[in-house]
Amino acid sequence: MTALKRRLARIRNQALRLMSTNVSYYRRHRGQNDNLIRSGSTFMPMLTRIDANLRIPEQRQRALSLVRELLNNAGIDFWMLPTRSDRPHIIGIHVREREKLFSLLRQQTTFSGWYLESLSRRGKTYGQIHMIGPSLRSTQAIGVRIYESVKAEPASTFSTTPMQGVEIHFWDQGESILESLVWNDRIVATTNSDADRQPDQEICSAQSPATQDVSFPIDVVFTWVDGTDPEWLKRKASALQIHDPDLFTDSAIDAARFADHDELRYSLRSIEQFAPWVRKIWIVTAGQTPPWLNTTNPRIQVVDHEDIWPSPKGLPTFNSHAIEANLHRIPDLAEYYLYFNDDVLLGRPIAPELFFHANGITKFFQSRALVDFGPTVPGENASTTAAKNARQLIQQAFGVTFSRKFYHVPAPISRKIMTQAEERFRNAFQRTREASFRTATDIAPSGSMYLNYAYAAGHAVPGSIRYDYIDPATDDGRRRMENVIRRRHLDVICVNDGATEQSLEEREETDSYIRHALGRMFPVKSSFEL
Repeated sequence: MTALKRRLARIRNQALRLMSTNVSYYRRHRGQNDNLIRSGSTFMPMLTRIDANLRIPEQRQRALSLVRELLNNAGIDFWMLPTRSDRPHIIGIHVREREKLFSLLRQQTTFSGWYLESLSRRGKTYGQIHMIGPSLRSTQAIGVRIYESVKAEPASTFSTTPMQGVEIHFWDQGESILESLVWNDRIVATTNSDADRQPDQEICSAQSPATQDVSFPIDVVFTWVDGTDPEWLKRKASALQIHDPDLFTDSAIDAARFADHDELRYSLRSIEQFAPWVRKIWIVTAGQTPPWLNTTNPRIQVVDHEDIWPSPKGLPTFNSHAIEANLHRIPDLAEYYLYFNDDVLLGRPIAPELFFHANGITKFFQSRALVDFGPTVPGENASTTAAKNARQLIQQAFGVTFSRKFYHVPAPISRKIMTQAEERFRNAFQRTREASFRTATDIAPSGSMYLNYAYAAGHAVPGSIRYDYIDPATDDGRRRMENVIRRRHLDVICVNDGATEQSLEEREETDSYIRHALGRMFPVKSSFEL
């Protein structure tokens, strides 16, 4: 018995060493931008197609179209299962068609080099990953996920994932669909118009939208400035001569606040790739337009400050808080919108449910950073001053207080609720929009003011998001940036170097790094660019 235990221990240790070796291999090669997949206890390179014009949403739709064409040509009845835009498409077929499906996949060159994984009853993948081809074996799993790996460039990490594939679920008519496919909420009607058999009544009765699905239009609003524009600099110099510098908050006129590293270009790329559900994008500027912007694209529109200011008082403005106080006044803006700064970028495909509930309740994302309970202090961070001012208003209106700051991520806003906040705190909104530079009396209307008001009034709830605030002017910031580019594991990042003191030479080097890093993160030109 002792000898048997020793033998089992040796086998176990050998297996652990083998697994450790394979994991080390994966970690070493991951930094070289190799796509690797797990095959049993080992890792092997993944076959990848190169598409220099890779569009993630289009690739997801292409995968669905190819699978639907395969099933239609073979006369296999199937049903579509609605899914979020950041998840694979889902198709249901009868379990008796399973072997026919695998036979088709083995024969069709269209899917040669694609990958297949088995699905558990809870919708999770398990077991070995198989390459689709003549040697593909059938599985008795409740479903499979098939997908193609596509990269923009051979050495790039910008690529599709299994989330852009298609899940095929095998349904047995002898059991309830909702029991067979318990990780879904409903099924829509058949997409095979030539089918002789109609879908089961259980399928037909589940065609209406689910209560948790966001179906209303959502816009994006950017604030943007070109701080190197000579005309803008002249207006800024003129405004500085007629304003009292003693009222300015910390860094209110700092050039770093207006520095442009071309972040807007890449933020737009991130939206096109990762949020195809956005209806329209509005760019609010001081009479400026990026020279590379494709203004003929119907999904994008430049808005001048003068178009949304209720009166000329406060213009020209160099105060982001003042601009925030007017964003909800954009003509034809959707009822629900996301307020972006141009240094905020999406990191991977996301769904609107990350920011909104289907009933119109918005979400907010609290930071661990705190707003101290002291009075406003000259020279403190402008966002802290604005939060303290908002806190006083919230206390007076609702008898509650807040102490948490918020992540620097897109702010989900209801135009109706913002209008209510303006009506309730009209004087605070007016003081803020009339301040050409950030002052000690500001609120942040589309930041801490709105988010806390909406929560106190019952129109917003806390949410969860994977996010990082990255300062590329520091070594730690660059390490984190490289990690994001390599792993693509975050929903949102903010790339902001304004908090670090740098010489002119250091700023130029940081600017070069930011542009290069963002170019690697989003190498494909968007339809918003000329």
